[in-house]
Amino acid sequence: MNLIDRIFLSKELTDEPPVLVDIGASGSIHKEWKAFAKHAVCLAFDADDREFGYISDESKGFKKLYIYNSLVSASERDTTDFYLTGSPYCSSTLEPDNKALEEWAFASKFEVDKKVTVKNTTLSKVLSDLNLNKIDWLKTDTQGIDLSIFRSLPEDIQKRALVVELEPGIIDSYRGEDKLYKVFEYFESLPFWLEAMTVKGSQRLREDDVESLHLPNKLKKFIFYSHKNSPGWAELKYFNDFSEKLSVRDHLLGWVFAVLEKQYGHSLSIAHHGRERFSNPLFNEMIKFSEGKLKKELLKLKFLPAVKEKFSKLFNQ
Repeated sequence: MNLIDRIFLSKELTDEPPVLVDIGASGSIHKEWKAFAKHAVCLAFDADDREFGYISDESKGFKKLYIYNSLVSASERDTTDFYLTGSPYCSSTLEPDNKALEEWAFASKFEVDKKVTVKNTTLSKVLSDLNLNKIDWLKTDTQGIDLSIFRSLPEDIQKRALVVELEPGIIDSYRGEDKLYKVFEYFESLPFWLEAMTVKGSQRLREDDVESLHLPNKLKKFIFYSHKNSPGWAELKYFNDFSEKLSVRDHLLGWVFAVLEKQYGHSLSIAHHGRERFSNPLFNEMIKFSEGKLKKELLKLKFLPAVKEKFSKLFNQ
């Protein structure tokens, strides 16, 4: 049995399994959770026309999976407005800023087909209903309100989260949205560091201007693919920096998350911190594992093959 499996089977994690939350799951659970899903409790949210509430389904690969066919927001109202747009991936509780979007190639995706009223819940209420007092990994993509949802959580749950993923906008896509600079500003005061940031976007190109080009209609759509992309939104992943007094259980799980994300330096720091604070012998193994991964990363460098054999004993320690 490998080290990660033994960590998941430790008393700390069998008593308190990992809690994963995916808001805006869109019918597919986060692929990065597949490696440890069988040990975890997952809450997945996605709004549609089915009956609201949750169902427990243990056949999806998780220890426990709760599927909520509901909107999640920071509002405690029972219902909320929801704007159904040309693309379902752009639908939001916020009204699209069509004037600002006119300059962008994907503007038509944000055109509102209709505004409906749907049932609404909060993340805090769901956690309370399930008698959960933590979120270990939060992934949210709610078209403009990711930060508001995170901020609506109790402060201790925010600070004890181990991984937080958000997808804030950079350009003006929705009225009153939580934009990238607001996320940066808010997380400055929290015990997190930015582990990854992927900037995505669209073309600064009006659809009407493309239509006016003297080109066959079949060629016009390729103008968008050939034109330079500009930043429109960003996918952010924050890791807890462990500057707060987290439990032995959190250190074990945080180490696993760091290793699975190939953040071996962070995993080594967590393991050292855990050994200093707790007597659990697993931390000695975790330190050795992380150190070994850091050494093996060296072998991936193309300029090192000549010295690989000379120092082979070091890499096998």
